Amino acid sequence: RSDTQCRFGDTHTTFAFYTNNADGSVAFVCKTPAATSATASEVFVKYDSTSDFVSTGYFFEYDDPIIVSVVNPPTLNHTVNTLITITGSNFTPSRVTHCAFDSNTFVVAEVISSTTMFCLSPPLNHNNVVALSISNNEKADYTIITGNLKYEENFSLLSVTPKVGPSGG
Repeated sequence: RSDTQCRFGDTHTTFAFYTNNADGSVAFVCKTPAATSATASEVFVKYDSTSDFVSTGYFFEYDDPIIVSVVNPPTLNHTVNTLITITGSNFTPSRVTHCAFDSNTFVVAEVISSTTMFCLSPPLNHNNVVALSISNNEKADYTIITGNLKYEENFSLLSVTPKVGPSGG
């Protein structure tokens, strides 16, 4: 319905509609309006222009944006899984967080703290540069990390020569 509305706290959404499910329940779809800070907002719905807003009993939690400072290592072996350490801020340890490699391969991240998480990179069948993204809301939205990960051919170190040298380099 075109006159359906949602409200997050005191802020109305710009896009909302509802559908009747086969089981008789109603599903609302609402676009969340922007918030100025991390906060929890109560969600209200309105079926049509003649009804009042009704509390759903649910809250939507706004997060501060994920900020990534360092991804290590930046180069990966394309034939094996590699543990990647991601350092930054606003990671949420209590949420299921995902890493996406080129937006088509997803792995669950292990969030250690608000500043550190780990992702296990998937092996790829090619040498390529891939974009790494992070989602902390069930893969609904992603933070794209500036810079890319580089997958390279497998290599082996056969020897180091010489094995001894002066401390001055």
